[in-house]
Amino acid sequence: MRFGALAPFILAQGLAHAQSGALPDHSLLISFFGLLALFAAAGIANLLRRGSIFGYDPPPEFADVKIIAERAMQSHAILSDLSKKDGTFDEKQLRSIAQGCFTRLFTSLSNQAPGPLKKILRNDLLGKYEKLMAYEQGLGIRRACEKLNVERIEIVLVRSYKAREMDEYTAWVRARASRYQQSEDEKVLTEEKAVRPFEHFLSFQRSGDSWLLCHVEEVKDAHHILATDNIVETLGEDWEKKAEQNLLLSPSDYVREKIAVRAGRAAILLSRLSRAEPHWNQARLTSMVRETYAHYYGCLSKRDFSPMRHCMSGQFYHFAGNLCREMKGLGITIEARGLSVRDVEIVLVKNRRGSTCDEFTAHVLAHAQVAQLNPNGEVVGGDFSIRQFQEYMTFVHHDGWMLEEMVAPGEAQGLLSEENLDEESLPPEFDWYYKMLPPDKLAN
Repeated sequence: MRFGALAPFILAQGLAHAQSGALPDHSLLISFFGLLALFAAAGIANLLRRGSIFGYDPPPEFADVKIIAERAMQSHAILSDLSKKDGTFDEKQLRSIAQGCFTRLFTSLSNQAPGPLKKILRNDLLGKYEKLMAYEQGLGIRRACEKLNVERIEIVLVRSYKAREMDEYTAWVRARASRYQQSEDEKVLTEEKAVRPFEHFLSFQRSGDSWLLCHVEEVKDAHHILATDNIVETLGEDWEKKAEQNLLLSPSDYVREKIAVRAGRAAILLSRLSRAEPHWNQARLTSMVRETYAHYYGCLSKRDFSPMRHCMSGQFYHFAGNLCREMKGLGITIEARGLSVRDVEIVLVKNRRGSTCDEFTAHVLAHAQVAQLNPNGEVVGGDFSIRQFQEYMTFVHHDGWMLEEMVAPGEAQGLLSEENLDEESLPPEFDWYYKMLPPDKLAN
């Protein structure tokens, strides 16, 4: 019986005895405190069941999607260059291997048939699963896995060594299935047969020109994977330096801190400028950047930037037109599927005398599948799944803000080395207000 079901009974009994005189007058008070004790016991039992008492949190069932997206973008940058030298690092192929192994593994466990695993598992892991299946057969139970459907796969770790036989990669797999334990008489021993999502990390090790599954881990046991650094010995130190300089990987802690510092300094200047010139209002600028970014990729997918003629500078509109003509000539289309702008930070502000040459640059963090399509609508290049990426957008003010330039992180080093500018302030005033006053002390 649940604790809550006893409460009305205890209270009613206390009232009855107090009214009948069978118990002293304070029996109602005793019943009341007994009721409180029961509710307290129920609360503690619930906390223990959930594993949240004494600061303990139950292990996670699902990985942090933000971290997965960042790691997937890192892997994409690495594999793009690795695959040019070694075709076995082709990202599409690695995903296909992971999906095939994942499906075959859970199907074999369900059927208690290790045969299909012999060519795709490393010997030590194969032996482990053979023993597990034999043990469960001896108990007369099986791990049923029905209606299995792989929803998403991301490569989250790549380790390429000069000693080729040490190469490894890890894939994060999210799937849905009806998973339960069943006895020989087909009686369900565990949960109901509902289809539910679940996630695993699959690690592979090179075997010649093939890959063998060497580790399978649930999310609760795999925190070390997402804390492990990628290794690319085969591309050399020059590639690693270039990758760091060009921010090919997802924004590292260092890069995030650098962008945050620049955004804070820009916010100080914008707070001051917007009081005299409304076109410097930070909230409006951020909103405009988001809208323009989405509009740009919408026009790119249609190979027609005429709807953006009013918000592009002449030079950039000419560049966009040439890009569309090249795409039409090649018979390709570029689409940003599932585009979502995650964050916009203004990182550079240039306020000139007058308002016709004002300028600012924003850092945009977004995710999408930027895919290259042939005339039949088939993906032939670009991304084969959604990934995180970043770009910088520069706007100039000519009777309104105009998009002047869009650059990748690798081409933005010059922008990030520039300082904010305010030609309408005296140097001492600018230095005091912009460099000394912290952002949280500014009035809105």
